[in-house]
Amino acid sequence: MNPTEYFHQLNNDYIAVHGPKEELFWTTYMGISDDHSSCAAAETRWNEFIANGQRIPELREQLANLQKLTLTPELQQIKKGLEGWLTMYESNAIESDSAQQQKAQLIKAEAVLFEKRQKYAMHYTDAQGVKIEASMGVLRANIYSDKSEAVRKSSHQALLALEDWVLDNGYIELVKQRNQFARSLGFSNFFDYSVEKTEQMSTQQLFTILDDFELLTRDRNLQSI
Repeated sequence: MNPTEYFHQLNNDYIAVHGPKEELFWTTYMGISDDHSSCAAAETRWNEFIANGQRIPELREQLANLQKLTLTPELQQIKKGLEGWLTMYESNAIESDSAQQQKAQLIKAEAVLFEKRQKYAMHYTDAQGVKIEASMGVLRANIYSDKSEAVRKSSHQALLALEDWVLDNGYIELVKQRNQFARSLGFSNFFDYSVEKTEQMSTQQLFTILDDFELLTRDRNLQSI
């Protein structure tokens, strides 16, 4: 398979895995479907796809093959695309079988918690004392802008109750699983792992940027209070 064929095949493989994953995610997220097991399975297939370390030497070989050719404008684009895929795989590859199994278990645990959360209803009390079901967005808007103290207070209490519910329904164990997975890959915790893989920087570098941003915007934020 030449570099162009390899690139197009990889793109097609990506679409075949990513398309169903996105469709299942959004139908379950929006409450159109409750097929959480299929959603978790599709997420697992997607993670296996982007974590496939065997792609790295393949991509390097295809890029080396390109160097032997006269790079036309079309091949320049193929080269750029292959380099993008290589960067993606170098960021996401999980070579350890144990870590791959932990990642699969994480996805299942996240799916279970998400399914429970969808079934958890939140409510606030309106100015007439009527209990009304509401989303997090509505509750936050009530807290910020509603004239009724009863509405603001009950909306705040609903969000506090959600915090307790999350802690009582597996989130702490999920955090432990995430950190265990990250440590198996040499990171201190899951946050460090996520920042390095997603942003291509260390946590220290990220907080240097955020600290600088906070300092530059501090006065204006205080003025807005």
